[in-house]
Amino acid sequence: MYSDPISGTCVKSCREGFFGYDEDFSCRNYCPVDFYGDETTHKCVRVCPTNYFADATTALCVLNCPDRYFAVNVEHRGGICWNHCEEPLFADSTTNRCVSDCPANYFGNRLTWSCDTSCPANWLTNNLKHLCVQKCESPLFADMATFNCVEECPSGQNPDPVSNVCQAGYYGDYFVTD
Repeated sequence: MYSDPISGTCVKSCREGFFGYDEDFSCRNYCPVDFYGDETTHKCVRVCPTNYFADATTALCVLNCPDRYFAVNVEHRGGICWNHCEEPLFADSTTNRCVSDCPANYFGNRLTWSCDTSCPANWLTNNLKHLCVQKCESPLFADMATFNCVEECPSGQNPDPVSNVCQAGYYGDYFVTD
């Protein structure tokens, strides 16, 4: 039972806009620090229910994190909204979630741990994995003209199997010169 501050009576469940706090059995219009208002149960909780995320900006359990915050599941803390994502997850601004794989037309930027529409200067774009990389992995080769990882080198260039870079004139174990 909780003490309702409006009616002054004991209630089984707090009214809309209030949350039951089990430490003092009161109905509060906001939850204490490190607790979040669960609008499905009208209780203050430390861990939000499945598919909900703890939003520190509102102190509520939410289905979707606010702009510039990203939903992530943290062991022993459930879902929370963070203002960034940490390795190995990328901040996906299209869904406001921390993801392991960026969506189509976005690339995982390992400098900022965000999904971006292009890679940083001097980084290569791996379209197969939707990642920004510093070196293309086999079976891909770096086309340094476009900064893309490619399956086949452009005309006039051949793949160097050691560096995984497309190089002009490289053929097998020797360079071809004019």
